Amino acid sequence: MSAYNRILLRAGKSPFNHFLGNEYLGGFGTNLGNLLFSDATYLTLAKSKTQIHTDHYLTEREKYNRSNSVQKHINWINRDFEVFVFPFSNCFREGWIPVLRRLTERLQKIKIPLIFCSGNVQLESDQTFDDLSSELKKVCRDFLKLFFERSSLVGVRGEITYDYLKYLGFPEDQISVIGCPSFFMPGYRPRLPKTAPAMIEQSKIALHQNYLAPSISKLIAQMLAQSPNATFVGQTHVDLSYAKTFVKNHATHEELQSYAPDELLGLAMKSLQLKSNQTNLVFPLDSRAWVGYLKTQCMSFGSRFHGSVAAILADIPTVFTRWDSRSKELIEYHQLPYIDLSDSVVNDLLTKYPNSPQKILQEIFSTYDPRPYKKRWWKTMRIWLDFWKSNGIATIYDGLFVDKTQIRALNKLPLVPVIYAPYHDLRRIPTVKELKSSPNGIRTRDLRSEKPAS
Repeated sequence: MSAYNRILLRAGKSPFNHFLGNEYLGGFGTNLGNLLFSDATYLTLAKSKTQIHTDHYLTEREKYNRSNSVQKHINWINRDFEVFVFPFSNCFREGWIPVLRRLTERLQKIKIPLIFCSGNVQLESDQTFDDLSSELKKVCRDFLKLFFERSSLVGVRGEITYDYLKYLGFPEDQISVIGCPSFFMPGYRPRLPKTAPAMIEQSKIALHQNYLAPSISKLIAQMLAQSPNATFVGQTHVDLSYAKTFVKNHATHEELQSYAPDELLGLAMKSLQLKSNQTNLVFPLDSRAWVGYLKTQCMSFGSRFHGSVAAILADIPTVFTRWDSRSKELIEYHQLPYIDLSDSVVNDLLTKYPNSPQKILQEIFSTYDPRPYKKRWWKTMRIWLDFWKSNGIATIYDGLFVDKTQIRALNKLPLVPVIYAPYHDLRRIPTVKELKSSPNGIRTRDLRSEKPAS
């Protein structure tokens, strides 16, 4: 096994870092789900003598403070590291063309091995590879060529992306389907209950939504309005901006500073004081806090893939929703419990149970069967570890015993509290048009004139 002892990881932050000031907004990209797969990758490689640093997404940043900062960043990578590891999610999409182009230009100047350990293509339900723009295909070829040249194996999330890389002309014997790294978080073993608990009015339900799946959002809105113990677990800048605005409106700057110098930690601690029976929006500030919160819930449901993954890691029942190519290939690879919720199915459920979210959830969770996933997990875990072995990189699982040195150190750190706020302060669900025109999320001040969600 290779003696790579200095690894650079593409990630917003290390699982050991608690960035809770303004810099936190760069710590998870635009989606908290990024922390799940980056933390899982980090901890898989975190042997006791291995030094892992994260690039805080600086390698792909559009603007730097000084004109020579890009070259300084590249020089730092070439000087201080032996390998650069890249976990992605849905990176092969039209909206990411500028990022892929910047990364390609910069990675061409980096001399160390490059490992692509996670990523997928994004297609709508009726799209084919031929429907993707020629510009995206060219950018993807140029970008991926660097990884095929500097590693033995390129890892993708599912069969659809595997076929896409073959479609682009890359050799299939250098492509491996390895799923989402989040499922291989060190310390996790699948212990999901065999059946979902019976739904009662007081059941604690954690809900999440992707605003680009509007039909499912109708269900989420009804469940939040009619279930007293349902909570909305935020994942994006949009959700965080709402939570921050609510807490700031109920606390002075001096009060927040008296709790902690870091803005978000102060907000979280103040929100605990404001917490009441009407508090049904939560925003976790790191992956451990996220999973820890979900362990207090009975079940979880929604349209965000990593929202359901977090529930899996918390060992509470969840049903994934299959609504695009990303969710489809990951559900099939990991054999996850799922349901197809088309517009017609959602409308039928809302018509059938207009005032009973419990019955809607009972019908959704009638598809819950974790046995295929639990059986499949052991095989996918072996594929995950074989991927690293093929690329000559050691993991904590090499040797007679699992190297838990860094994991034990992490577990000794206190959990960061989550931020609590009332759901009605969300005002309303942003439209698809608004989200597409504002890639970093909707500014809360743009929604202040809107009426609360009903």
